[in-house]
Amino acid sequence: MVQMLNYGAMKDGELSPIKATEANGIVYERFSERRGKTVALYVTRLDLNQQPPKLEVFRHEVDNFTAGQIDEGLKLAGFRNIGRYSNLMFTKRFSKKARNLVITAEKPD
Repeated sequence: MVQMLNYGAMKDGELSPIKATEANGIVYERFSERRGKTVALYVTRLDLNQQPPKLEVFRHEVDNFTAGQIDEGLKLAGFRNIGRYSNLMFTKRFSKKARNLVITAEKPD
């Protein structure tokens, strides 16, 4: 299984929230931003246990792959029965406007 953001559905230059979590006074927020064929992933870490609270920002840029490129790579690696979904429950078939891309595949023995 491969899970990724569907960068094809993201607007160039638009900052999109992914997820925010809190555990023991530490807050993490995750955002993505498409820049052409790359996506910048931002993570902010806010430690509310420190005085004053400490904020850190991390940025990582990754190259993107289309659903078709992932399919082709899986086929070349010997995988079969490739399926595309828009959620981790495998209940929604993938569409080009979906935020998420989940790909399943089988590797023969």
